[in-house]
Parts: sequence; structure tokens; C-alpha cells
Amino acid sequence: MNKAIFWDFDGTLVHSEHLWSGSLYRSLQRYTPHKDITLEDIRPPMSHGFSWDFYYEDMHEITGEKWWDYTFEHIQRVYKAVGITESEAKMLLPLFREVLLESENYHLYGDTVSTLEMLREKGYRHYLLSNNYPELDVTMDKIGLSQYFDGMIISAQVGFDKPRREIFELALEMAGNPEKCFMVGDNPQSDIKGALGVGIPAILVHNNDAQGFNCAVCENLSDMIGLI
Repeated sequence: MNKAIFWDFDGTLVHSEHLWSGSLYRSLQRYTPHKDITLEDIRPPMSHGFSWDFYYEDMHEITGEKWWDYTFEHIQRVYKAVGITESEAKMLLPLFREVLLESENYHLYGDTVSTLEMLREKGYRHYLLSNNYPELDVTMDKIGLSQYFDGMIISAQVGFDKPRREIFELALEMAGNPEKCFMVGDNPQSDIKGALGVGIPAILVHNNDAQGFNCAVCENLSDMIGLI
């Protein structure tokens, strides 16, 4: 039987501390240490403006470097909101990108690898399904997770963000339309709602608020093993 599990990335397989706002803050500390800007200053304007916040819009051509161009427009608005000049912003944008892509930002949950291995032994193939930057496949390799995955669907590579139906359909197609599959994620809206919308059973992890969606809820990844 063709069996597959589709995995969200950040908050599911790994955890990071305020990845986007934290990376912006660290880049400012590193390259403009004279600026009196705090993480608390950055988080409000940073919280909304990414492609996944506008998943309902037609962005199928905003992939790769075009995705970065789109994202940099948002980051420039954040810079302006915290008092960074336009000339400083032009200098800081590529530096922010470098900091964001550092693999040290990510920390595996203690049971990530063992869960992937045990589910592989049960006959499941693993596929990444993430709203994220186009280089996420490189990050997966750097943190040692690529070896466990048979394929990756990354929003900034395909032009659709969860919970759009299209990105889940691409994942199903990549997996060969498996007879048995699950979506595993920590976000009730993008992961759970999106999966259920195309008939994929869903498992919510690291989050006990399923927001009324019909899904299994697991405190830890290893708790899944007895459910599927």
C-alpha cells in the first residue's frame, strides 16, 4: 500500500525562537549595533505581510527570487516602522536574508528523528509541505532532515501557500496519490483546515487548540505512532 505523511516544518519538526522577527533583530544587532531597537519594537509590524498571510490571492508566479522581492517589500515596511532609513534598509536586506537562512536558527524536537524513523519502518514515506522561503530544502539538508524525506513541497517554490487546495493537491500528486496519508502540523488553519479541505486526515501537534476541526491532537510527535 502507498502510504505517506505530509509534514509541516517550523513548529512541527523543528522549533525556532521568533524566526522572522528574531532574525531581523539579530541582523540589526550585528550590523547596526548603535540602533536602539528591541525585538518588541519589531514583532508588531513584522507579524503580517508575508505571502501566506495573503494565501487567497493569485501568487502562482511569485516564486524563487520573485518571492524574495515580494517579501523584501514587507521587510522594508518593517524597517521604516522602526526608524531604519531607506539607504540603511538597502544595505540590511541581504544581510537579514543571510541571518534568516542560518541553520542554527532551528532546533529539532527531541523525538523528531525517532518518529520519522519509526513511521518509515511502518511503511510511510515522508513529504515536507511548508509555507516557507525557497531555500528551505537547503536548510533541511543542513540540519540533517533531508535523508528522511522523499519529496518537498515548499510554498515559495510552487507559488501557493497553505491552506490553499492547490498546494495540497501538488503534495498528493508528488506522493503518487497515496491510499493512506496524513497531514501533520501545528497550525489549525494552514495545516489542519487545508488538509481536511482535500480529504487528508490531519494530526495537530505541539498545540492543543484544534479550533473545532475534526483531527487528532498530540502533545508530542511520538504520540502519533500509536494512532496511524
